[in-house]
Amino acid sequence: MPTLQKPIKYNVPEGTQPNTTFRLKEQGVPKRNNTRGDLYVRVMIEVPKNLNEEQRDLIRKFGESLNEKVAVNSGKKSKKRKLF
Repeated sequence: MPTLQKPIKYNVPEGTQPNTTFRLKEQGVPKRNNTRGDLYVRVMIEVPKNLNEEQRDLIRKFGESLNEKVAVNSGKKSKKRKLF
């Protein structure tokens, strides 16, 4: 992960949720007393928009293994029809 000084390795804990903020001690902006402040890093999750059938199936199976119902959009736009 890039910091103000140099790139560092940081292990994101398992189960980390979107918008979680981590504090990296003494990796921030330099202070007057020759120390550094803390750098705060927020986790941003990017969800893929276009999945193929195999990928959608894998996500469904993963959800089932967690005993959760997972709705996976096919990526195709549905047409709304006026019935009456």
